[in-house]
Amino acid sequence: MLFLKLSFVFLVFLFSFGDTATVPTSPTIPIPGHCSVITSQIIKISIFDLEDIQIKSALYLKVNELENQTVGQFLDYLENVQHISLSSHTASVRSLNPPKDVSPFTTIPLTTPLCQAIDVSYDVSKADRLYTLFVGVELTPRQALVRRFSRGLVIDNHTGLFKMGTLSPVIFDKTYQPVEDPPTPSVVIEKHIIETVHTKESTASSQNGFSAEISAYIISVKAEYLKEKSSSSKNSMKTRNAVVSLLNKKTGLYVDEIKIDVDSSFVEKLYSIVDDKNLSSYDRTKLVVGLLNRYGWYVTNQFTLGGRLDVVKSLHVSSASNEVKELEALETKLGAAYSVFSASVGASSKKGSSSVDTTSHFSSDERITSTVDRATDIASFMEHVEIKENWRIIALDNIVPTCKFLLSNHSNLFAEMRRLIISNVHHQSISKLQPHINMLQYVNNIWDEYVQPF
Repeated sequence: MLFLKLSFVFLVFLFSFGDTATVPTSPTIPIPGHCSVITSQIIKISIFDLEDIQIKSALYLKVNELENQTVGQFLDYLENVQHISLSSHTASVRSLNPPKDVSPFTTIPLTTPLCQAIDVSYDVSKADRLYTLFVGVELTPRQALVRRFSRGLVIDNHTGLFKMGTLSPVIFDKTYQPVEDPPTPSVVIEKHIIETVHTKESTASSQNGFSAEISAYIISVKAEYLKEKSSSSKNSMKTRNAVVSLLNKKTGLYVDEIKIDVDSSFVEKLYSIVDDKNLSSYDRTKLVVGLLNRYGWYVTNQFTLGGRLDVVKSLHVSSASNEVKELEALETKLGAAYSVFSASVGASSKKGSSSVDTTSHFSSDERITSTVDRATDIASFMEHVEIKENWRIIALDNIVPTCKFLLSNHSNLFAEMRRLIISNVHHQSISKLQPHINMLQYVNNIWDEYVQPF
């Protein structure tokens, strides 16, 4: 698709999932930035959020309604009338020829006429004009990666392992630059025994599904308040899996806890629960636990990004010593397969690629899966992990209780949450809502850390 730039603020760009990259633009024709260049009476304008790196909305608007508006007035309209959640109440434009290594985006005053901030481009293939308003401030690559992964850590019910949630209970200072720490060595092999608990009715599907689902889990982590796994109930069964993983660590990121705060929408939801006097203490506790289950009891401020290839085998042995032997045998196979791949890459470096088959090292009951899209063996894994949008969190180097960040400005709220949990956690129906966390220890340790300095 060919784009002609028709505005001094237009850019053609691509966003990888966590980073930004620009592509060469075609010759441009600068034109004045005002509504007289818009020939249609009604236009479709896309609202692209630079901080969230996505189009938030696309609106059909009358041009005569835009002519006398400022950027600030239009942002008010987006937030208060259209109810669009923007990362910040700002807008940006891009210069044509920014200096090397300098962001092309510039934040503009809210008093800027709206028409001077609208990007106008021409899609030759469709013979159509495209209009875009860029809101927010462009993040640096490190900030974008942290924003991408600043979601809560939720706990999988079947394994007790963490996985990345969909909601963000915290935000970080937008002016802060996270610390990057490239890991050494970059490629390592790890091994684990992972236990799954499932109902008897779903035993077969759970055994087959574990290898497909493991890519969503973050294996390398220890949580301070996780409970020891209890024995199986009458209606549940346990299976144990040997998991050997090839980790390709691309980068490590660290965010100072001081630069982290709770997200306002998360706080508002908590207040609406604990302040609802129409609900009993028991019901409010259930809602608090349920909200933390969705947003995450923990967040990470130090983690490793990259990709993980897993070889999974269900264990059918009774003794721990036999399990260790099975795990070590699987580790040996993966190590040998990686050595063969590495040797073939060196031998075929002149050809630029390797076609060695590494799957032949594993039997039919040793299943290969990966966090990296389109990775079916070691060769494809090593290839596609170079694409940044394929990166995932493969190691949590530090985790922090989400509720700890309430103490700075909402200590009374946390005190009430703590009181509710202390009063009701003995109910089996409450403890079942989150069987993997010792909720009493969780809230008491956070509170003790808060009051100790006094």
